[in-house]
Amino acid sequence: MKITGNTVLAVLVGSIAGFLLGWAVYGILLDPFYQARCPHRHLIMRDMETVRVWGLFVAYVFNALFLTYVFSIAAVRGAGRGFSVGAIAGALTTAAYDLMMFSTTNMYTKEVYLVDVPAGAIFTGVIGALIALVLGRGR
Repeated sequence: MKITGNTVLAVLVGSIAGFLLGWAVYGILLDPFYQARCPHRHLIMRDMETVRVWGLFVAYVFNALFLTYVFSIAAVRGAGRGFSVGAIAGALTTAAYDLMMFSTTNMYTKEVYLVDVPAGAIFTGVIGALIALVLGRGR
């Protein structure tokens, strides 16, 4: 991947969008659903006051780097293509992670995983659309 102003901006936009969208989708919209289906929440989840916000942001930087790298190699440009490729990447990575968690922990009930995969696909699709738009600037 060639590092240009567009690639740096794409990672920045993807990181900020992921952080804010993650807060809205997972921190507000889906949180009550997840809480109700996490039998041992008090043992494994942090209170909102002790969440390591910096760690979440860095995680979204890595996510944006991953998508920007893939989109650069595959020449993904434009919101529609960015959404579809991002959604596929999001569905596959979320399904893999969720299946590992479902198989090895009692963290959530199975209903969470059935909701989490499509949520992850849409979530990553939106971030992918933004990254692809930035990568396509000036072309």
